[in-house]
Amino acid sequence: MADYSHFTTQESVSSEKSNSFTLSHSLWLPISHSSQVPGARRAATAFCKRAGFSDTCTDKAGLIATELGTNLVKHGGGGELYLHSVRDAAGDDVLEIMTLDKGRGIANTVQSLRDGYSTAGSAGTGLGAIRRLSDTFDVYSQPDHGTVVLSRLSSAPSAPLSRLKTLEIGAVTRPKKGEEVCGDHWSVITRRGHWQLLVADGLGHGPLAA
Repeated sequence: MADYSHFTTQESVSSEKSNSFTLSHSLWLPISHSSQVPGARRAATAFCKRAGFSDTCTDKAGLIATELGTNLVKHGGGGELYLHSVRDAAGDDVLEIMTLDKGRGIANTVQSLRDGYSTAGSAGTGLGAIRRLSDTFDVYSQPDHGTVVLSRLSSAPSAPLSRLKTLEIGAVTRPKKGEEVCGDHWSVITRRGHWQLLVADGLGHGPLAA
C-alpha cells in the first residue's frame, strides 16, 4: 500500500494569465489499486490543511479525491491524481484536483454525469457528485485513449470561480520519478486574438534543470 503521508511539492503556474494565479504547490499521486484510494484521500486532506484551506473545503477535497481515485481504478485501469493549490487575483485560495488515465475513456460524457448511469455496476453517482461538490468542474475523454477530470474548489464559496469567455489554456508539469522538482516550464501569451505558446525543457533533471 502506498504511503502518501510524506510528499513533495512542485512549483508551477495554473493559468495563462500571469496576473491571475501565483506560484503554488502541487502533488502527484499514482493510483493503480483500490487499496491506494484511502491513502489518496488522506493525502488530499493533509495537503489542504498544510495549504491553509477551510475545513469545509478540506472535507470536500477528501470526498472528491475518493470518488476520483475510485474511478481511476474502476474505469481507467489506474492513473494519477493531481493536487494543485493557487491564489487567485482576488486573494482567495483555489484548489485544483485532477485525474488522468489512459483507460478505455467515456463514450458519452453528458450521460456519464447523470445519476444512476454506470458501466461498472455501481450506483452511478460518482461524476455527478464530484460536479455538485465542485465550484468548477470539467471532464474530457476520448474512447480508447483516456480521460481527464478537473475539479476546482475555492476558499470563498459565495464567489464561485469565474469562467473565461474565450479559450482557456492550462498545463501541468511534474518531476521525473525520484526527483522533487521539475525542470520543465510553460507559458502562454494572448495578444490581439493571437496565442503564443512556450515550452521550456531544462537540461537534465531535478534542481539543476529547474
